[in-house]
Amino acid sequence: MNTSPEAPLSPAAAAKRVGCSRTTIVRALDSKELIGIRDNRNHRKITPEELDNWAKSKSFGGVHGVYMDTDHGVYMDTDHGHLIDPQQTVVRTFDNSDLAAQLKAMKATLDDMTAELNQARVDQARLEERAQGLEARLGDAQSEIARTAESHQAQLQGKDAQILRLEARLDDALARKSSILSRLFR
Repeated sequence: MNTSPEAPLSPAAAAKRVGCSRTTIVRALDSKELIGIRDNRNHRKITPEELDNWAKSKSFGGVHGVYMDTDHGVYMDTDHGHLIDPQQTVVRTFDNSDLAAQLKAMKATLDDMTAELNQARVDQARLEERAQGLEARLGDAQSEIARTAESHQAQLQGKDAQILRLEARLDDALARKSSILSRLFR
């Protein structure tokens, strides 16, 4: 049994091992998401342990299994190192206990958010109904103000006409008084 550590991998070998493209590995090295080393010929190398940790953190699920290469849209069987027809049905089991707990928590959060959204919609409907009631009251008040203004305008016009009649009567009375006085003092 060989207990020696595995040799560092080139970006191409690392990509094949985790089932992604070489470009994905190089990008991860460039962005320091994946830690690599350079050999004496300045070639990049990745330790299998570092690659395995990175692959797990990137949802590749580990180093063995079937993976989707997001750069090229192909499936790869990393157990055997060959491409798989995407139409082929592949069944694989994984330990999902952590994912199940996360999913349960997310569902609870989604349920809470859905309840809050529904309450917000009820509140919005209530506020819209209240706003419509206020708009109707405002319309009624504006109509009442317009009617009152028309009534006052009509009353003012009536008073203006009455004042004009009184002025005419006063003018007539003054004219008669002048006429009587002029006849008396002639």
